[in-house]
Amino acid sequence: MVPLVVRLTVLTFSALALGLAGTIFHKADRTNCSRGPSTYLAVVVDVVAIIYTVCITYDEYTSKPLGLRSHRAKMRLIFLDLLFIVFDSANLSLAFEALYDDRWACRESQLSGPGVCELNHDMCVRQKALTATLLVALVAWLVTFGISTLR
Repeated sequence: MVPLVVRLTVLTFSALALGLAGTIFHKADRTNCSRGPSTYLAVVVDVVAIIYTVCITYDEYTSKPLGLRSHRAKMRLIFLDLLFIVFDSANLSLAFEALYDDRWACRESQLSGPGVCELNHDMCVRQKALTATLLVALVAWLVTFGISTLR
């Protein structure tokens, strides 16, 4: 049951991150701010992560146990989890960078011109929530990876 709980945690926080990235997109369109690479990566990675998590959870509980599968099948599952860890950690890094970027909505900037946003509390709150959500999702992916390698 532990792998199921961890996979459901990954699924939940991936869906939350996707929703937050979508609202940041929407608010950025209204304020003429750039959307930022963090929101783009969150949308792409989390859509794929949700599909993958649903498929792999179904596979784990309807197929042969992991110990009875071929070495290639085991390695494929482990490397796919590792791939999501890499992309989720990159996305977390971009999300933290967006929080402290002087040209984006969470900082009051002396800069002006195209691509520079004014301080926007709504977008900043959502960016902080996205960063926290991505952090929890990354920890859940790491726990999933640990469970997969020890099985």
